[in-house]
Amino acid sequence: MDLGFTIYSVIFLVTTLISFFVAYLAWQRRSVKGAKELTLLMIFAGIWTFWIIFETAAHTMSWKVFWSKFEYIGAIITPILYLIFVFRFVGRDKYITKKNLLLLFIIPIVTLLLTFTNEKHNLVWSGYSEISVQTNIMEYYHGPWFWIGYMAYNYLLLILATIYLFIFIVQQNKIFSLQGWLILVAGLCPWVASIIYLVGWNAVPGLDITPLSIVASSILMAYSIFYTRLLDLIPIARETLVETMSDGILVLDKQDRIQDINPAAMGFLGILNKEVLGFHAASCGAEVVNLLNAVIGKDPAAQIDVLVGGENKYYSLIKKAIKTQTGSRLIVIRDITEYKQAEMEVKLKNEQLIKAYAEKDRIFSIIAHDLRGPFSTFLGLTEVLSEDLPGLSMTEIHSFVLSMKNSATNVFFLLENLLNWARSQQGLITFNMERVNLLHVLQESTTIIEDIAKNKEINLKHVFPDNLELFADRLAIQTVIRNLVSNAVKFTPKGGEVTVIANLDSDKNILISVKDNGIGMNKEIKENLFRIDIKTNRKGTDGESSSGLGLLLCKELIEKQGGQIWVESEEGKGSEFYLSIPFQIVTKDKIE
Repeated sequence: MDLGFTIYSVIFLVTTLISFFVAYLAWQRRSVKGAKELTLLMIFAGIWTFWIIFETAAHTMSWKVFWSKFEYIGAIITPILYLIFVFRFVGRDKYITKKNLLLLFIIPIVTLLLTFTNEKHNLVWSGYSEISVQTNIMEYYHGPWFWIGYMAYNYLLLILATIYLFIFIVQQNKIFSLQGWLILVAGLCPWVASIIYLVGWNAVPGLDITPLSIVASSILMAYSIFYTRLLDLIPIARETLVETMSDGILVLDKQDRIQDINPAAMGFLGILNKEVLGFHAASCGAEVVNLLNAVIGKDPAAQIDVLVGGENKYYSLIKKAIKTQTGSRLIVIRDITEYKQAEMEVKLKNEQLIKAYAEKDRIFSIIAHDLRGPFSTFLGLTEVLSEDLPGLSMTEIHSFVLSMKNSATNVFFLLENLLNWARSQQGLITFNMERVNLLHVLQESTTIIEDIAKNKEINLKHVFPDNLELFADRLAIQTVIRNLVSNAVKFTPKGGEVTVIANLDSDKNILISVKDNGIGMNKEIKENLFRIDIKTNRKGTDGESSSGLGLLLCKELIEKQGGQIWVESEEGKGSEFYLSIPFQIVTKDKIE
């Protein structure tokens, strides 16, 4: 084999080395989507130019044809790999299936078989010129399959790749549209060169500059890898993972210039101008200045609350240095407003729960204390009766029994109030709203109190129409009236008077009052009367204990039915409790 390497052989050697070098760069990033396809593309482009080294060095026609046949291995596969790489780059992975790949390679395989058997049919090359003495290059005359199976097919692949790249360029932002243009130009270079070769415009007759154009393609690819980070962040992955993320992503260089930013970060910072790449962060028009200052700041991580549109927003910032770019950093902005609000809500509920437990403990402590008095009286009287019964007169026995009944009644009221209050705190009290006759409710409520009132010689009376009706829960109204009347009797001295008054007020509400001429209360007691956290330490006129739980229960039962309760009192002049209940017109057919 007679070889004589020329300047053209050297040029193609350099072309081969550059192609393999770009393949090496791509392989270094082989874990990135599209890197393996680019590696194969550059390898087969290098194989194409590698065999041309020997074809340009051969001195005989037979050897030139021999090496040209091997050139076709790279020449027919390179366009297919370029199309596959473009599909990967623009996110059309669904087209890269085994079936489609098999279809893509059918015509190239036929072309390769016809190339190696050309002497039998001349479908690829129909003839050859003499070898030039000056350049050692021979011209090839092409047969029909060259135009149909090779050139037309390859240009079809190029057109498809160009269409998808152009669509991608239009849709992408600045940095990735630049990548798309670079790939497009790199792919067009060999095909522009092939046109020049085919129409005879090249300066050296017979020299196929198509492989030489691969040098330009390889340089463009290398530039994409080194300077636009082509394979470090594949565009479609970026669109999926960065553009649509709810977290804000921002990349700043050491001069605080914006290298990359996603829509979420722009929204958090209040940046309206979408073309901010390359701008200094402080001059990008961010409206949320406090957040921007925290982003630019040197603290590696932070949490910040800012006022946005009259609403407090909470953000967490995570900052990571980019090792390959000194001074550059990646900032992740996360909206943690819902988390912080949930955290504060949990904290508030914990505080409420602690307060509720404290109130419960206080109530039970009060109840335990107030139960001691009636039980002590009850036990003391039973002891006297059991020991001295024969020596006691009927009047004394009757008095003891009545005192025991009063003590038992007080215990009953305390326990009933405690049970109702506990059920109310758990939300277990339901209201059965119905038409209620107020006189019947009063009678049902005060029956058990009448004996206590008689024992203290207290005149218990009512002043309201017999047919006055209201729409309410019967049991709740009974409980309220019973507690108010019981309290009035408790704090009224012997010989006093308790009056229950009811009528319609000016607002057409049912107004019920329980008035006594008892000991009354001072301003401090009155202000704290409906509070569970402050005990008034009041005692009845006969020393009866008072837990205050009954009034708390009254307030809750009335307010939950849309009513109100309040008190007017003056120390030494008695008290008057008022409760107002919305009046409902009751008819035969409906309740309004």
